[in-house]
Amino acid sequence: MKGLPRAVAEGLPGSYHFYCIHHLSTNFHGNFKSEDLRKLFMNAEYSLREGAFKDVMESSRYSVLTTNVAESFNALLKSARELPIAALVEQTRWRLSDFFQYRQKAGSKWMTRLTPNAEDWLADERILAGGYMAHQCGWTVYEVKSKYHVDEVDLQKKACTCRLFQTMGMPCSHAITAMGLDQ
Repeated sequence: MKGLPRAVAEGLPGSYHFYCIHHLSTNFHGNFKSEDLRKLFMNAEYSLREGAFKDVMESSRYSVLTTNVAESFNALLKSARELPIAALVEQTRWRLSDFFQYRQKAGSKWMTRLTPNAEDWLADERILAGGYMAHQCGWTVYEVKSKYHVDEVDLQKKACTCRLFQTMGMPCSHAITAMGLDQ
């Protein structure tokens, strides 16, 4: 592995060498058993920029643990793997039906329009937003300064240069600051 970055640098000067986050994560989880370290690593791996990575490292106790949907689905069908294809499809349909029915019952008890996880995520983003400063640059455009970088938020486009606003579909900490909701 040590020779690969050198080979890329020699063969493709000026190019970047990236590592597969899946393989890094697998190696990390295999070598470190501490749940706190695992959570910290997972939060850092979902950071989209160096400044965001530093923010996560600084405030990791407020971050959200994201579940890998593929692993969850795989675990759901673990017992059905050896079945013939028709039985596997039927088993999948039954399990999904049960899953959706359970989620519908759970959702009917919520008192807000968002899921509890989304509410928690927004609360955490609001905490982060408390340390930021916003400067309006246009009708709906703001520059939001954090400890490590400046992000640009366009509230009309629902976009931020950190890309969380677009990725999550909910306001990131920078957008929350721009909207003045960080109080």
